[in-house]
Amino acid sequence: MQNCDGIGNAPPKVSVIVPVYNQGKYLSEALDSVVRQTYPYWECIIVNDGSSDGTEEVAKYYVNQDARFKYLYQENAGVAAARNNGIKHSDGVFILPLDGDDYINSTYLEKAVNYLQFHPETTLVYGKVERFGKEKGLMNLPEYSWDSIIWRNCIVNCAMFKRADFENTRGYDVNMRNHQDWDYWLTLLNPDSVVHCFDEVMLYYRISNNGLRAEGGRRFEAVARQIYNNHKEIYAPYLSDVLYYRSKGLTFEEEYRKVKEKYEGVLSSKAYRLGKMLMKPFAWMKNFM
Repeated sequence: MQNCDGIGNAPPKVSVIVPVYNQGKYLSEALDSVVRQTYPYWECIIVNDGSSDGTEEVAKYYVNQDARFKYLYQENAGVAAARNNGIKHSDGVFILPLDGDDYINSTYLEKAVNYLQFHPETTLVYGKVERFGKEKGLMNLPEYSWDSIIWRNCIVNCAMFKRADFENTRGYDVNMRNHQDWDYWLTLLNPDSVVHCFDEVMLYYRISNNGLRAEGGRRFEAVARQIYNNHKEIYAPYLSDVLYYRSKGLTFEEEYRKVKEKYEGVLSSKAYRLGKMLMKPFAWMKNFM
């Protein structure tokens, strides 16, 4: 296969990375949507993450039908490890992750590549998302801004970015079992990054009984804590806000309770009442930075 590197007249190749874990019954829909792309300069790396169903048979069928498909097998290590592995074995200029139970608009690659070529200052492009399966309709994603994404993920995992930018990051965090894409966007982007969202559906996102859903309660709290620990330099200036931003998705109940108790203790202390701490009632918060 020709290595399209975007130099001269050679069109840039897109590496579509498809991690799959026991999604063999859906995989054909995902791979067919890649075959139907109006942009032909792609490779598709299918990463079987230790599936025990018919994933391998489906993947090898496509490999035998079209040389642009490649198949990798790994012992089960999670979707983050599968994406990293697929990217490692790819050589496209642009990268597009696609989960094995979703599918994409037939014009997605063409429009995304064109946009990135004509707007080289752009780091990430994606589109609207339509749900199908157990739930239907457009997904209500908040409009992207840096101030939004640090509190709540507003970009789906199926967004296109440049290999060169990926190589300047640590990749997807293999220690995260959920919300790996949110963590990666915070690694890839910064307050000055340019992000573009197409005003049309580019991803069709399957909702199933086994699908990943928005997290709640203690499970999401664990994810939020890990996101915070991975990106403390981002949240340091907003520490007091982190404790109160429940409505925007990131919450640390335990920290909030401890801080509240300490603050109430300060207010009721004899030293405070005597005015000795009047000018620095929040000095103790440096211990949380």
